[in-house]
Amino acid sequence: KPEAPEWAAATKAELSDYTGNYEIFPGVIFTISRDQDKLMFAPVNAEEGSEQHLPQIGEHRFSLSKQTDISIAFQPSQSGPSASFDYTLGLHGVIKANRITLDPFNPEDVILSDYEGVYESEELGTHYRITMKNDALYVKHYRLPKFTLTPLQDDIFTGQGPLQKLVFIRDSSGKVTGMKASSPLAENINFTKPE
Repeated sequence: KPEAPEWAAATKAELSDYTGNYEIFPGVIFTISRDQDKLMFAPVNAEEGSEQHLPQIGEHRFSLSKQTDISIAFQPSQSGPSASFDYTLGLHGVIKANRITLDPFNPEDVILSDYEGVYESEELGTHYRITMKNDALYVKHYRLPKFTLTPLQDDIFTGQGPLQKLVFIRDSSGKVTGMKASSPLAENINFTKPE
């Protein structure tokens, strides 16, 4: 007869406390949802039906991938939602993902042309050009392949590489005048959009 595990399965209330959005790196956000007595995992804004089941493997701990030994351990909370989870990669370490709140948002309402232009960083001595084509925003840099930006919230987009998360800045008249770029290696690098 197999030994009973030393932990109790999470209650439906605990599973509900784990649900929400968690940011592991700037712009890298995971959505944890609940389907009856199962926890589900997906990147934020993933296509419906692409969620992955998270089997429980320990107290507050769920398996994301058996093959690569990746698991998620939620910070238990005395009252209400869990504030964070630890993303554990086998024996290679832990990355903390904090709970974030995303406002109700419809990407269809975003006026993409507001963001077109050249953005310069004095700090990095470089620039990026953002252009619009076929209802999408593209980023070009002379040393990188072109990539698209995905609207996440009002004036916030996710991208790739050094522009993993972009927060655009507007002046008092509502015109975009710059952005702050973040990635796993650097946060809030200032870019200005010259006239």
